[in-house]
Amino acid sequence: MNNMAPVYIQSYSALRKTGMYSSAKGHVSWHEDQSGAPLDVQRKQVYEKLHTGFGKLNAPDKLAFSAAALALAGCNEYNGNTTGICVGTAYGSLSTDMRYMESLVNGFPSPSCFAATLPSSPVAEVAIQFKLKGPNRVIVNSVASGFPALESAIRILSAGKAEAMLTIVVNGLEPVDTQLPFIPVDTDNNYSYAFLLTVHHTETGCNYNLSLTHENNKQNNSRNRSEESYFYNMLSAMMENGTYSNTINLDNKQYTISIKKE
Repeated sequence: MNNMAPVYIQSYSALRKTGMYSSAKGHVSWHEDQSGAPLDVQRKQVYEKLHTGFGKLNAPDKLAFSAAALALAGCNEYNGNTTGICVGTAYGSLSTDMRYMESLVNGFPSPSCFAATLPSSPVAEVAIQFKLKGPNRVIVNSVASGFPALESAIRILSAGKAEAMLTIVVNGLEPVDTQLPFIPVDTDNNYSYAFLLTVHHTETGCNYNLSLTHENNKQNNSRNRSEESYFYNMLSAMMENGTYSNTINLDNKQYTISIKKE
């Protein structure tokens, strides 16, 4: 058993087909003309300040930035110099990689695509805009990237390498790529979640105690539900000021996660 020191969720957010969710604004439905939500999220829906490049962001970067903006609006008690970022992403920069390769084949390499061909591009976008200078990690795994990312963030906090960690779980593909034969069937292809974790209580935060452990489970690789459904249940519990506890078998690991208001 891999025991992790408890930390605290101070704010959270999510963008999914059913709307936007956050500790700051609750549940906000998409506009009637946003049939492509969450990918057609508008900057003014998640971020009050001007961001001239928002409309040009690729799918994972736009979703990650939007979730980060909503989450950080829910708690102002963090120091950017000691706040890091941990991203778990299912497909990395697959869509941008494909657009860049197409530009190469056509003889005109696209500088705009090349800038976002690394899975770490969401980290750069969020870190620069919000001036977060702490450690960062990126985990890419189509089966389960969110829980390892959350676990990595807790490890960083437990080791004293940061005072706060913004953990982002993002699954983003351009619509044209969702029909590719090597993309797993998923009824909710595009979504993002963000959790601001700290090592101490805060005055304005949620102060949800978070405990996460895992053990290897080579005999059971069942995955009855997507990883995203677990995060949604966790977020729903927090929005109702309730508790959440579950044991999850994902990617040859058994995770046990629990949250409780303090």
